[in-house]
Amino acid sequence: MKKLFTLTFLLFSLLGNVLFSAQTANAGGDPAAPAPIGNAFTYVVKRGDSLSVIARRYGITLNALVQANRLTRWTIYPGQQLTVPSKTTPSTGSTTPQTPAPSKNKSIYVSISQQRMYVYENGAQIYTFPVSTGQAGRETLPGNYRVKTRISRAWGSAWRIWMPSWLGIYDVGRYENGIHAVPITENGEVMWENSIGQPASYGCVVLRTNDAATLYQWADLGTPVTIRH
Repeated sequence: MKKLFTLTFLLFSLLGNVLFSAQTANAGGDPAAPAPIGNAFTYVVKRGDSLSVIARRYGITLNALVQANRLTRWTIYPGQQLTVPSKTTPSTGSTTPQTPAPSKNKSIYVSISQQRMYVYENGAQIYTFPVSTGQAGRETLPGNYRVKTRISRAWGSAWRIWMPSWLGIYDVGRYENGIHAVPITENGEVMWENSIGQPASYGCVVLRTNDAATLYQWADLGTPVTIRH
């Protein structure tokens, strides 16, 4: 009888440990644990996530994440499933750099005081455009950057505006600031069209529609961007 009790106790303890381990892994656990899909995996969006946060977490570019999911808007919601692409190239196994190599002999210079952009190639100035940088309290941040995302028509979820010819350059919290054409509201209203040449934006560098389209076609991922007062 004593041996039977001991064996029963051991079996119950073992079963209890297995059940406890399973509950610990699932109850209240991370619902966004990645599920492998070949060289990529599925990520389930959690509250407080943003595309830029997810991209940084897994060491990929925001552009790669957007393209992998064919996103036309940057709005994501808890429970949404996203494909996170692998950092390796399947055909060669070589590591894909997180920051693209800069375009050879291409550079962009923005003067906040002049509200002007100067575009260079092979050491020569090829374009100059009037711009609008951030308004008071939402100033564009001076610094040395690179073009890290290219989206033909980006969606600004914070302000519910479309931003054509988007070139992303740096993160501000959960959002990304960049260079783009005058934005368009959901109702089709063009914003800041008559303000180019003076600070007006929410922090981005804004150009006229045709100028932004020209720059978008010319600029590559990795093109250096210098912003100075």
